[in-house]
Amino acid sequence: MSLTRTPTLTLTLILNPDLYPYYQAIALAPKLVSARIDLGNFYRFVKRDYKKAAVQLKAAINLNPDDAVAHGGLAAIYADQGHS
Repeated sequence: MSLTRTPTLTLTLILNPDLYPYYQAIALAPKLVSARIDLGNFYRFVKRDYKKAAVQLKAAINLNPDDAVAHGGLAAIYADQGHS
């Protein structure tokens, strides 16, 4: 399976080629929770894009509701933004 590129994803990867490995991993293994967590952490720590980080961590939680790392990451995003 290869990465299906939508116009939005293509532009994202052109502007941020460092994201390609994350999206490729998700394309190859859509149920790989760690890929979603890693991409969420990339958005949180590198890009400071909390909205995109939360989307990825919520996707990880949907795949595995018992994943403590995904829940902790999402909680940290909310804390970073001043939510309690």
